[in-house]
Formats: sequence, C-alpha cells, structure tokens
Amino acid sequence: MEGLGTDEDSFTEIIFSRTNQELWKINRVYKTDLEKDIISNTSGDFCQLMVTLTKGRGAEDGSIIDYELIGQDVWDLYDAGVKRKGTDVPKWIGIMTEQSVSPPESI
Repeated sequence: MEGLGTDEDSFTEIIFSRTNQELWKINRVYKTDLEKDIISNTSGDFCQLMVTLTKGRGAEDGSIIDYELIGQDVWDLYDAGVKRKGTDVPKWIGIMTEQSVSPPESI
C-alpha cells in the first residue's frame, strides 16, 4: 500500500488467503495502523470488506462442511444482490467475512 497507488489484487490475495492467526499476527507486526492505512488507500464497499477481513473471520474448522449453511448463504447472497435492485452490501460482507474459510490442503 506504500507509494503511488495500492496494488489491490495483491492486497486482496494476501488478506483472503490468510488464516485468522496469520491476520492477527499481521495486525500485530504491521509497522503502522493497518486499518488506518486500508481506509486511507481504499474506498467504499471494498474498503469496508478489507477492514472487516483483516480483523479475522469466523471459526476455521475446515473438517466439517455444513452444506445446508452453504446453500442458505447462496440464497442469501442471491436475495441480497442478483434478485433485487441495488445490492445489500452489509449482507454480502457479513457472509464473506463471518463464515469459516479453510485454504485447500493442496491443489
């Protein structure tokens, strides 16, 4: 984020691919206030999403997959965006940041 412009693709990749523990460590060792830097270098819904994500997500127990919850999230996202005029951004951010995310073991 330092210098001219923010590399949003790299920033997004870093934030989305980290575990809660890694995000908490990033916040601890970041040389300045990470949230303040995010706010000053991004804007709008993207800013809100990134600030929320850097605080850590829900439980990370990837050993249990709740397909009913996944199905409900899909319908909630559809209802909050595609189905309606205007997107319910807080609903999207809530689903994207509160659900368990476990990186794949191997690809």
